[in-house]
Amino acid sequence: MTKTQLELASISMDLKRVSLGLYRNSNLVADRFSQEVIKRSKKLPVRSLKPYIRTLVKNLTTMLSQKDKQKVAEDALMYSTLFQNSVLESKGIETDELANNF
Repeated sequence: MTKTQLELASISMDLKRVSLGLYRNSNLVADRFSQEVIKRSKKLPVRSLKPYIRTLVKNLTTMLSQKDKQKVAEDALMYSTLFQNSVLESKGIETDELANNF
């Protein structure tokens, strides 16, 4: 796993924690992991990312600062899944294969 893949996977997990924190009304937890997401996203070499991932990374701060916390939770979960799938795809793992193994 490359350093970029590791950072994307970490952002994915942090976004999942943001989403769960907001769904459970744990705003302190969600805020803390939102800060981690922003900090990690600044470390990414944006130019080496695929265009759709680059767009998502650029939109992270805007997405996390929305007023509607329910929308933030939903978007964070969606972004998390997209980042996770990107990492798995770049490793040559089909997401369908993972689903069949469970």
